[in-house]
Amino acid sequence: MRRLVEYFNSGCVPWIPQAGSVGASGDLVPLAHIGLSVIGEGLSYNPKTHRYEPSEKVLEQFGLQKAELKAKDGLSLINGTQFICGVGSCALEESIKIIKSI
Repeated sequence: MRRLVEYFNSGCVPWIPQAGSVGASGDLVPLAHIGLSVIGEGLSYNPKTHRYEPSEKVLEQFGLQKAELKAKDGLSLINGTQFICGVGSCALEESIKIIKSI
């Protein structure tokens, strides 16, 4: 998961299709595209060029290593816990702003 954190902290963003699925639940396909980017596959937004480019190229440009997945790592990338953690973090940040503004 460290590679995922480094990826997002670099300002890179995975390309995630807006529509389409293979019949799975709604979050599996987008989360799989996040996982693709972290392993150097798919496309990533490059904040330096302001374009989507091959993830392998973007990772290299930012000095990031591709994640090497082991048993069950793929499942951990698509099980949704990072999504709820992100939503919770945003809610916490907004709550702090509201409290400080009172």
